Amino acid sequence: MTKENIQNEAVKIISENGYDELSLSLLADRLGIKKASLYYYFKSKEELISSLFDSFSKEITHLGFSISFEEDVESVIKKTFLHWKKIYTSKAYYPYLSLLYQRRDVDERAEEVSNSLILMIRAQSEAIVDNLFLKHPCQIKDKELLSELFSSTSIFYLENGMDEEPFLTKFSSLFSH
Repeated sequence: MTKENIQNEAVKIISENGYDELSLSLLADRLGIKKASLYYYFKSKEELISSLFDSFSKEITHLGFSISFEEDVESVIKKTFLHWKKIYTSKAYYPYLSLLYQRRDVDERAEEVSNSLILMIRAQSEAIVDNLFLKHPCQIKDKELLSELFSSTSIFYLENGMDEEPFLTKFSSLFSH
C-alpha cells in the first residue's frame, strides 16, 4: 500500500459518489485494508483531501506547452484551447477537477488550486494573444481585453463542456488573415 494508491482510490470515490460520501472507513474497505492502516499515511479525511489538492497543484504547475506562431491564427487558437481541453477532459485529471468543483465554494484550499489553474490559462492566453498581435492585425486593439475574452470564454466553455468550435472560429476571425 502506498500513499499514491490511497489518494487514487479516494479521488475515485469522490468523483463517483461525491465528497460527502468519502469516509476513511469506505476508503479502507475499497482498498481492502483496515481503517487503522490509513492513519499511518493520513491522520484525517481533511489531511487526505489536502494531500490531493497538493498533488493536483504540483501537477498543473508543469502543464506548459509550446506552439509555433508560424502557423495560421486559427491553428494557434485551436491548439491552445485543445491543450487546455486535455486538462479538463483527461481521465487522470477529471477526478481532481471534480473534487475542486465540489469544494471550491467551501474549502479555501480547493479555491486556491482552482484559481491556480485559471491563472495558468490566463497567463498562457496572454502570451498567445501577445504573440498573435505581433504578426496579425486584430479588430480589437486592446490586448488585455482580447486576452481576457479568450481566457474567460475558454474557461466557461471548458468548465461547462460546451462545443468550442463556434467560439474558436469567431475568436480567430478577429485577426486579419
